[in-house]
Amino acid sequence: MGALLSQLNDLLAAGTEATVSAVSDALSANNAALFNYLPAGIKKQLLAERDPHGNVQVSLIETEKLLAELVGHELDRLRRAGKYAGAFAYQTFFLGYEGRCGIPSPFDNAYCYALGFNASVLLAHGQTGMLSSVTNLGAPVEAWTCCGVPLTVLMNIERRHGKDKPVIRKWLVDLAGAPFRAFAEKRELWALTDCFRVPGPIQMDTTGARQRKADGTHVDPLCFTLALELAERARVAAGGHAHGASASSAAGAHSGDLAGYTALCEGILDTGAASVSAKDVRRLALFRAGHGIGDDEHDAVLRRAGITADDWRAIISRTRREEAAAASSRA
Repeated sequence: MGALLSQLNDLLAAGTEATVSAVSDALSANNAALFNYLPAGIKKQLLAERDPHGNVQVSLIETEKLLAELVGHELDRLRRAGKYAGAFAYQTFFLGYEGRCGIPSPFDNAYCYALGFNASVLLAHGQTGMLSSVTNLGAPVEAWTCCGVPLTVLMNIERRHGKDKPVIRKWLVDLAGAPFRAFAEKRELWALTDCFRVPGPIQMDTTGARQRKADGTHVDPLCFTLALELAERARVAAGGHAHGASASSAAGAHSGDLAGYTALCEGILDTGAASVSAKDVRRLALFRAGHGIGDDEHDAVLRRAGITADDWRAIISRTRREEAAAASSRA
């Protein structure tokens, strides 16, 4: 299905007519076989208008109907083979935001308010092209740190509208991280039982008396996932590795913007070491200096991109020679 969606996006971006017959003729053999197997309604939904990035709007595809119709299709096949004699009828329901949204906690309210307020301050100072960022979330609200992160450091190259474009990198679930491990431990139980809490509507507290420590500071409960992530980060910072994680993933818990540095390196190195320029080298050096990225962390990021320390030294030497030659030619 992933391969089919990818080719559909490319075909429609290239101007292929958005009809079942035109697309079927243009698809590869495997993708065409899958496309023609799908119910007629699903085919039309796959050919509907793309999102601003040129991708199919998956949320508009009635997956529940697709699954139900395919079950019916399989039962018909078994009936014709004499292996099934029952009846099958279905009724579907789309469980969207209702199924994946929870009632906001005091932490959610405080965090989102801080993000919005910080965004307005950035705009008031003319700082556009920035992501509103609030850090030090494990501390009381009074100790939170607000800043702006340039969107460019979050960019990498992805395929959009049939072309390679710089976009903000997808943030995938870390299967070795504490939040997912906690979920995996409870997965079978949660599939069968109700283990959630719904304490009722939670409003913003404007009196400051909702929750206070003895010293007068607020206590805002962290969301479960963030609490696990911060606890794991603290363990790594204390000298240990995250449970089940490698040294390279442990480096990702660095207090500096290692994620931003990783994204910047991936964007620069995406087209290969030969395309790295002197300007790129300076950008990385400035980012390292400004965010406290150490040599070991720098080397780990490069290794993830397939670049050894010797390769990097060769890149620096080459860019310096090219820069010197360019300066000489200008003179």
